Amino acid sequence: MCFVVEDHQHETFRALVVESFYALPPSRKGALNMALYFFDIQSGREFFADEEGLNLPDQKSAEIEAMQTLIEMTKDSIFVNERPDMAIEVRSTTERLFCVSVIYRKNGTKH
Repeated sequence: MCFVVEDHQHETFRALVVESFYALPPSRKGALNMALYFFDIQSGREFFADEEGLNLPDQKSAEIEAMQTLIEMTKDSIFVNERPDMAIEVRSTTERLFCVSVIYRKNGTKH
């Protein structure tokens, strides 16, 4: 999934990308199985490992949580006039699951 947003100066602002590395097995129907998800944050050159995690019912819920968190981080960075590339890598207790990232590119920037 990719979104490209333009700001008032017509520069390409951000792209939001979700990469699924692995799929979790489906939960048993009717069961309230909660899994522990960790949301590690990369902002520019800074890295923050999630040591607590968050219990959620499924990977879709973790994807939504990661995207909403990254959108809020992006909004906050606009107000302080910073535009670092940001990513949230989501993992379980045993493996990497997916990554949501925001990438800033000005017009004329080569990819």
